[in-house]
Amino acid sequence: MNVIEPLIKLKPESKEFVCGYGAALINTPIMYPISKITYRQVLHGVTVRDAVKQFYSEGFRNLYRGILPQLMQRPVNTAIVFGMYTEYNRLLSKYAPDSPPELNKLGSAGLTGFTKALLTPFERVQGLMQNDKFHNQFKNTFHAFKVLQPYGIGEFYRGFSPILLRNINLNLAFFGLREPVNSLLPIAESAFGKVFSDFLCGCVIGIFMGIVNYPLKIVKVDMQRSIGGRHKSIVESFKEVYHKRDKSLRLMLKGIQLSYMRPVISWGIIKSSYEVLKSRLYP
Repeated sequence: MNVIEPLIKLKPESKEFVCGYGAALINTPIMYPISKITYRQVLHGVTVRDAVKQFYSEGFRNLYRGILPQLMQRPVNTAIVFGMYTEYNRLLSKYAPDSPPELNKLGSAGLTGFTKALLTPFERVQGLMQNDKFHNQFKNTFHAFKVLQPYGIGEFYRGFSPILLRNINLNLAFFGLREPVNSLLPIAESAFGKVFSDFLCGCVIGIFMGIVNYPLKIVKVDMQRSIGGRHKSIVESFKEVYHKRDKSLRLMLKGIQLSYMRPVISWGIIKSSYEVLKSRLYP
């Protein structure tokens, strides 16, 4: 009780950060293996079965290799999503009272997306740790950061542009769709029903986000697959991957099934966990 009590006494605007952080802390270890499979699919253009075979041959000890950057980034990332969106929306409404609410929401989504994108170095290192090409090059997460350091700050932010666009899309989808989707679902009459309803709402939004952002994921992985050298643009990277995959749309979309199924489950867990934490900590 002594640990929880300070959280309960937080200001209203700080409670969004706490619940968002806690929801991601629950979600990250559960979803990491699936996230790693989709990464390998995008990186090598292989099937789910082949990606699983890779993990099997690498051994169980490598399954959670690279999770530390996610545990450092994802909870903070999700806390920013819920907390900073609410804070930016409050500030825009305060200092631009005549601005349409929809425009404030758009501005809040953009500002939140940029704030989240500042954590790109964690996503950058996580990608390198998940890449089997670098298994023998990096001892651990901190060693990977040390290896990138001589290349300058730009190397840590390689792939920043697709990450920024993805973040803005995610925020617009989540905060723009959660109320309409919730209104279509039946009203829950029990605590379990409420959790299940929140999970379904997150799943529906996750499907949309997974499909829309898949091309950006392909580009981001390609841009971040190497260390050093010239940084490619989004268009240049997309064209390069398209040619590598024999100009085949089918090969370009390989991995999209898990790519949209992962956010379905992930955002279902985050949405329901967030609502449970909010109702328990701040009834």
